[in-house]
Amino acid sequence: MPTNNKIHINLPKISWLSAFAFFASGFSALLYQVAWQRMLNLFAGSDVRSAALVIGGFLAGLGLGNLLAGRYSDKLTSQRAMQVFALSNLAIGLYGYLSNRFFHKLLSQELFWLAESFALGFFVIFLFLLFPTLLMGISLPLISRAIVRTAKKASKQIGTLYGINTLGSVTGALVGGWLLVPRLGYGGTLLTASLISLSVGCFAFALAQVIPLTLQNKSNVESQKLAPREEEPSKSLLTWAGLVILAGYIAISMELVWFRVLSVVLYTSAYSFGHLLAFVLAGYSIGSLLATKRSSSLSPHLLYSRLLIYAILYTVISLIFFSHLGGSYNSLIMSEAFQNSSNKWVLDFIVIPSLLLLPPNIFIGYSFTILQRGIQTNLNLIGTRIGFLQFAGTIGNVLGSVLTGLVLFHYVGTIGALRVALIAGVVFVLFSLRQKVRRGIHQDHLLAGALALCLIIMPSNSGFWKELHDYKMPEYEFLELAEDSSGVSALLVGEQLTLAVNAETEGYFRYGVDSIHTTLGFLATSIHPNPENVFVLGIGSGNTPVAAGFNPATQSILAVEIVSSQKPLLESVAQGNPQHGVNTLFNDPRYSILMGDGRKILTHIDQNFDIIEADAIRPYKSGSGFLYSIEFFELARSRLKEGGYMVQWSATPRVRNTFRKVFPYIVEIPRIVLIGSMTPIEINRAVIMERLKSGLYLNGYFDEESLLVRLENLLDQLEPVPHRPNMDILRINTDLFPRDELGIPGE
Repeated sequence: MPTNNKIHINLPKISWLSAFAFFASGFSALLYQVAWQRMLNLFAGSDVRSAALVIGGFLAGLGLGNLLAGRYSDKLTSQRAMQVFALSNLAIGLYGYLSNRFFHKLLSQELFWLAESFALGFFVIFLFLLFPTLLMGISLPLISRAIVRTAKKASKQIGTLYGINTLGSVTGALVGGWLLVPRLGYGGTLLTASLISLSVGCFAFALAQVIPLTLQNKSNVESQKLAPREEEPSKSLLTWAGLVILAGYIAISMELVWFRVLSVVLYTSAYSFGHLLAFVLAGYSIGSLLATKRSSSLSPHLLYSRLLIYAILYTVISLIFFSHLGGSYNSLIMSEAFQNSSNKWVLDFIVIPSLLLLPPNIFIGYSFTILQRGIQTNLNLIGTRIGFLQFAGTIGNVLGSVLTGLVLFHYVGTIGALRVALIAGVVFVLFSLRQKVRRGIHQDHLLAGALALCLIIMPSNSGFWKELHDYKMPEYEFLELAEDSSGVSALLVGEQLTLAVNAETEGYFRYGVDSIHTTLGFLATSIHPNPENVFVLGIGSGNTPVAAGFNPATQSILAVEIVSSQKPLLESVAQGNPQHGVNTLFNDPRYSILMGDGRKILTHIDQNFDIIEADAIRPYKSGSGFLYSIEFFELARSRLKEGGYMVQWSATPRVRNTFRKVFPYIVEIPRIVLIGSMTPIEINRAVIMERLKSGLYLNGYFDEESLLVRLENLLDQLEPVPHRPNMDILRINTDLFPRDELGIPGE
């Protein structure tokens, strides 16, 4: 027998030290995902299609890593497998350190033109993510190869490793989202992740030196095989792969449904996504760890199928039940106990996500360990089977992300997407019914009946969203819904006709001269001596772009909106109210409407403008930092003609400071509007009024006299603002440190 003079640590301690390293790698992986998603959105855009590019690129790399590790990990000794795991973490850490330059500097600022093509953009993202995500994908097969010693205990050990790694991801999502990003920004968070990866790599190298002799160096390896159950898993691996692909599709599809529903029920901020993702991952972790503590006489195929059915049924029933809780929810939050905002926060961000997200994801996490129980019967194939089936799951995830996020939401809405997932669950029922099991067969018939009943009682898409709007916005009456991949828009009636996006007021259809949207639209075009070409970022209820066209000198207005589901509702209002100003958007030949990420469109458009107006979203909303950063204002500046104006809502003192750092000449109406230029802005009231009195495009909706009186009042309020190029970096917003979006107090 070979000898080894190295000092070794006993196997249980090795296992727990390895699990600690795997926990830390899961923690850092979530930090990378958060930071890279932000950076790559600057390249690809922030709309749903672009987000699908980033997610698809990330998952594709992970899947290839799974496949690669599955092919080669079983050829390694335990010590060598741990060393490769260590090297992969060192390489990830080094790449993470450099990725700020790769993603933010190189891609978004120099190679941005590559994202103009959807296919080319995906390929570029895939290439830039391939190296680190491939290395992340090989981790589970490698570390399993390193510490699993018997096939009999393989499923429990692999399930424990998966659960602990996922628990690290949960911690990364919460700590990264709530603590690191607000204090360090996305760049600092990325640096933290790289330091953790480097530390994990060094720790794993040290651990590799004390791993005991591997089983490959011992005799009688064949004795480590388990006796066949119903069939040798090697013969049914393709069957397992089919089940795992379908499970991956269902899991990611339901995740997208949960996030869409909760983004409407809760308010969306920079913290929402990571916070909700933590609940999904926590369910995976709890489920996989619970399964290691329990045994079952049912075949792994049957139990795996039933767990997925439980997850689907719970999701459908809980969402239907949740949508009918409107009155009770309103009574609860209006009660004395919930006058304290912290109690309301606990309800919205702890109680509701726990009830909706934890149980179904516990079932899904439990199924992972059951899967390992079904396939891990040969120590020589540990890594091969993990890698192959992880790759299969990734294929399902990609299918779910693309099909649900880009197709089903667009054509059949949230309930339609959930219905497709429910129908997919029928495959698991049919598979369960085929299993030759004497006990429990009646349960499968009951599950089949439950799925059929859910299909029958599921509400219409419009009815479902009506219920949610009724208790999110009880002061309004629900009229009409439009949903697509970009979001949920609704027409509501309260004191006035209102447009809501994701159950938050986006604009009113009572255009008034005193409206801030009217001010944003027409003030700069009134001041500018010749505003021929205007770019308006944000349409909402249409007030700002309509007002931008009052000046007869304006020849073209390009209006861009990222939530494309708003457009059919605007058309509906126009058709029902022929004299309404919103008709201008569709009947005035000067107007062009584009749906997509306004910043991306402005980046790629081959045109300069006399005026660029940003009727942007509220500064605390998720993704708003892309439209309030110094980089965005610099982009707008580069797209202005000589003497052009940039118009911006003065949303916060920090927005004002950031604006002042970019434009040397600024006039403002405090807390309302900022107008910036690279040349002096001349305000000659007599000349301006005389120029506009020659005729206005009012379309019969605005009163010309009232509008001119309003303009005179606004001109009286305009004040010059001194340029501050040396503004303290802590007092401004940047792409990677959007302080207003993160709710950081102070200027």
